[in-house]
Amino acid sequence: MVRFFFILVLALFSAAPAMAAGETDVCRAAAIKAEKDYKIPDGLLQAITLVETGREGAGSERAWPWTVNVLGKGHYFDTYEEARKFAQTKRALNVSSMDIGCFQLNFKWHGGAFDSVASMFNAADAASYAAEFLTQLYREFGDWKTAAEKYHSREKNRGKVYGRKIAAAQQALNSNDAPRFPVATPLLTAAAASAGQLGGVELAVFTSLSPLVRPPGGALIQIEQD
Repeated sequence: MVRFFFILVLALFSAAPAMAAGETDVCRAAAIKAEKDYKIPDGLLQAITLVETGREGAGSERAWPWTVNVLGKGHYFDTYEEARKFAQTKRALNVSSMDIGCFQLNFKWHGGAFDSVASMFNAADAASYAAEFLTQLYREFGDWKTAAEKYHSREKNRGKVYGRKIAAAQQALNSNDAPRFPVATPLLTAAAASAGQLGGVELAVFTSLSPLVRPPGGALIQIEQD
């Protein structure tokens, strides 16, 4: 019985994605720094990356940096190289509607702010971009709660649903509890949440950062998706 249990444990661990030391929390580390740099409330950007790419691992929910969503279908990858090759292949096929990395930034709307598809996986750069967008929304609407809702969508109901998930994640982070989110539960959004699959377990990828365009030398502009 002990031997069987040991083999079962090994099998479970071997099914988990392999990551190099220090990679597990790259999204959260980048979010924490951006929160400080942009004076964003503690846990808010961390909550956003968790809601966008959260998945189970090491006994708790964590953001997954090598996540790509293409035309509503979510994909988790074991490594940066796998995610990069996948995204670049899709781009070579003229696919532009891809949500990439820690904050699931859409290439069609946000790609112009980055050097390449590959650079959108850079957690620090993505966090700075998301933080700038969130800060702009805070200035426009006057409070962080509404800013978080509008970060997802300017449509009221979609924003409210997203905002509740963000609030729950932020509260859990700030109380040192491990955030837990129901899997395969879609958000009510135009860019519908999609279910990825890893090891036979359905996982929800929440992708819907409202598009943001940065004209040359201009301000950030949000464009509502249909």
